[in-house]
Amino acid sequence: MDIEIYNRYILNVKECGNLTKAAVKLGISQPALSAGISKLEQKLGFQIFIRKSNPLRITEEGAAYIEYLKKQQYLINEYKQKVADISESRNRRVVIGGPVVYVESLITKAVHDFRQLYQDCEIVIKNESVFELVEMAERGEVDCFISTSGNLPNGFSTREIKEERIFLGVPKAWTINRQLQENPGDYRALENMELISMESNQPLQKGIRQFLKEYQISMSQHVTVNQVSTGIALAAMGTGAVFASEEALKNSKYSGQLEIYPLPEAIFARSIYIAFYEGRYISKMCQAFITLLQKEE
Repeated sequence: MDIEIYNRYILNVKECGNLTKAAVKLGISQPALSAGISKLEQKLGFQIFIRKSNPLRITEEGAAYIEYLKKQQYLINEYKQKVADISESRNRRVVIGGPVVYVESLITKAVHDFRQLYQDCEIVIKNESVFELVEMAERGEVDCFISTSGNLPNGFSTREIKEERIFLGVPKAWTINRQLQENPGDYRALENMELISMESNQPLQKGIRQFLKEYQISMSQHVTVNQVSTGIALAAMGTGAVFASEEALKNSKYSGQLEIYPLPEAIFARSIYIAFYEGRYISKMCQAFITLLQKEE
């Protein structure tokens, strides 16, 4: 029995949530995947997944075993990274992640400056949402990433790199602009207006909910995005109003088609962080990049 292969099966099923998706990702048939998991369960003496449930559920013993597998993978990654740092080889690599807006506005300049200092270091950049980056960091797929929230799961550390404001963007053609301009800070005009919202797990959406609750405003929400840059583009077309960070507006070619309004700092002033997962080894190159990014701002 090649237990390493079967352990990989287990982790992929856990990640994908069902056998079908995991089999496709692994490039094997679903019956082969199911048979492999069954062989491992027989070897271990307990069931890992309850296959008859939909969605797939993990047994208590299975959860403990998967946690062990994750720790094992962290140790393997840590060993590889430490060996790489000790090695005389000049092939060094840092994987950096961030939402598109912050990659374009913060990371690109830092990467340019970093390359001047460490020309032998390979840089890989991943554009993803914070929610996805957290999972990628846990799996060891990114070394550090830009986060719009300091409230990350256990095991994560953050370093503040800047503060930013959030603004309301309204299509210029909307008649509501006259009322907003004549009565700054009176947001009641937003009642029943169309809002382009963010996915519920996005830090910005939490601030939006707080704002709407505090000002007792109900807005229609029929379009949801996971990147604020997409929301700005849609708002420019007249699809709805959008709440957006100053970095997103500054770097969007569509912001000129919106009327921009400042929002209460008590709700919409936030810090931007560089984050990393302490459960795995942070290479010297990654530490150097984090230090440089903090100095950039």
